[in-house]
Amino acid sequence: GSHVRIEGDLNFSNTIEGCLVIDGTSSVFSKSGVINARDCLAGIIVQSNSSLQVPFGTLNLNHNSWTGLALITHGTFSYGGTLVVKNNTQAGIFVDEASSFSPFSNLTGSSSLTLANNGIAGIYVTRGSNVELVNVASNTGSTYGVYVDDSTVRMGNSQINGNKTADLRLQFGGRATFMEGVAVATTSCDGSQSLRGPKAACTAGGDAKPSVAKPNAAVKPGAKSDKD
Repeated sequence: GSHVRIEGDLNFSNTIEGCLVIDGTSSVFSKSGVINARDCLAGIIVQSNSSLQVPFGTLNLNHNSWTGLALITHGTFSYGGTLVVKNNTQAGIFVDEASSFSPFSNLTGSSSLTLANNGIAGIYVTRGSNVELVNVASNTGSTYGVYVDDSTVRMGNSQINGNKTADLRLQFGGRATFMEGVAVATTSCDGSQSLRGPKAACTAGGDAKPSVAKPNAAVKPGAKSDKD
């Protein structure tokens, strides 16, 4: 139930769980902070009805051994600045258990999201979660760019291409809405999907079940010397 405001240049690294963990119906607000989180199990974890709001800040969530950003059990993340998520081992952003990820509606024009080389998925959305992807500068280099299972994603003004198996995967009732300016190169579905708006053709595929579940045990990752 805590409420915290953090500002300035914030550098988190080398922990066996999350670099920054927000838990137990707590909330963190950072108007314009610069948050760097790397070489942890997860860069940032927001869980158990907690929230993180960063309207004008910059977040760099790179080189974590599980995911850059994890939203779990009604975790909420809202942003309006720049979010860069690269080189995380399993997923760039993991959204699970009725959690939500979105830019602030009144700051959509100022938001920017870059995803690159994030293992299984650039963004992995599952179990009744909701994601709004707007102004995705790039989402490339993963097995799946966006992976949606039993959840909903809305996309606008975004570039999602250059991923290995599919740029968008929809399964178990996954739903996707394509708004103006979306470029998705390849879409794979299992036949239970719902699509709305101008959309790429959906290629039927088998049931894909990549494992991006929350780890039971934390393993401390090795530090990286580069800055990305």
